[in-house]
Amino acid sequence: MRLFDRVRELAWGIPITVAGWFVPRQQKCWAVLIGKTNRYEGNIRSLAHYLASQPDTTVYVLNHSIYPLPDLSAYPAIKVVKGHTWAEAKARLHAKHVVFTQANSKVRLNGRYVLLTGINLINVWHGIPLKALGNLIPGYHGGTLKKRMREGGGFHSFCVSSLLERTFFAGAYFFDASRVAVTGIPRNDFLINSQMADRGQQQIQQEIAELRAGRPMFLYAPTWRDYDESAIGLTRADCEQLSALMKAHGALLAFRPHPRDDALFDQLIAGLPNLLLANSSRWEDTNAVLSGSSALISDYSSIMIDYLLLNRPIVGYFWDYEKYTAERGMMFDLSSLFPGPIVSTAAELTQQLRQLLENGLAMTEINSALHQSMLNLFHAHKDGRACERIVTRAYTVK
Repeated sequence: MRLFDRVRELAWGIPITVAGWFVPRQQKCWAVLIGKTNRYEGNIRSLAHYLASQPDTTVYVLNHSIYPLPDLSAYPAIKVVKGHTWAEAKARLHAKHVVFTQANSKVRLNGRYVLLTGINLINVWHGIPLKALGNLIPGYHGGTLKKRMREGGGFHSFCVSSLLERTFFAGAYFFDASRVAVTGIPRNDFLINSQMADRGQQQIQQEIAELRAGRPMFLYAPTWRDYDESAIGLTRADCEQLSALMKAHGALLAFRPHPRDDALFDQLIAGLPNLLLANSSRWEDTNAVLSGSSALISDYSSIMIDYLLLNRPIVGYFWDYEKYTAERGMMFDLSSLFPGPIVSTAAELTQQLRQLLENGLAMTEINSALHQSMLNLFHAHKDGRACERIVTRAYTVK
């Protein structure tokens, strides 16, 4: 954090902390923190929407983001307040439960809640780990074990989807494992139960359905590459071949880069029929786009783990597997667990998509078995009730 930001947080934090000793917390008052580089999407969005539907519940959305928020005026229980204002100070004094994402500890929570007492910090971190994290990254130099354990101990709940994930996070960041809760993650409630969709997600689904007009739609959603942010794995000629394939079979191929690479495919597919952009600038909610697709093309992104819940085909495009795994490290050998066919060249990808289209997007028996095995490994709950479990835990677990 920059020096100016630290000084500003202390200027706000110390008076609010002192006032917090005298102002009682309200049990059904929640604060949802949107950090400077975060968007109102995913787990944050889904949990806020669920809370807004609960009786006698107030949800403050503390907006520090540089990105615009969607219109939330249809939800009277949600109150959007700008960061570093008196309205935020009031919310910080009254909220009993504070929801945040990405930051892995109380210490790293941008200073906003470091000093406050009497609150539950609930981390609904955005990803299910396939790649190595924290202490598990090759060559990691994140400080001493004592320091990491101190930083990992400030939250009430860190919400994950499986016992396997709980183990990974406890080892990667030295978290108190008793606070890593296998609740499921909020955004996946919507994939299992479409009734959990908010109005914005419903609108995205409707727009995609109108674009598809009954046609199958593949979604290519690669991860962000630390070693080269401009790495794509496809050429213009490759995309022309894919465009011709989609046209021949009456299908669509949508491209959704990682939010950090939002414009990655803009020039690459410009003007090519049956190829379209599905980036966060167009449709801000990833899971709404997932729900509208017929099949997924992925790599080492955790988006593939979410997609398992839809029981639809997944193709692995591992065009830089050796380089990526050497740079970042993996939790396990994806090549043996991946729930679908794996290809490493654009020509192989085109051929695999052709086979899927010719077979009516049906999974083979082997891929179906792998799909079910990985689904059970990464999702302890498949009932669409993650939000409910998180809220119940906040109200009952001390």
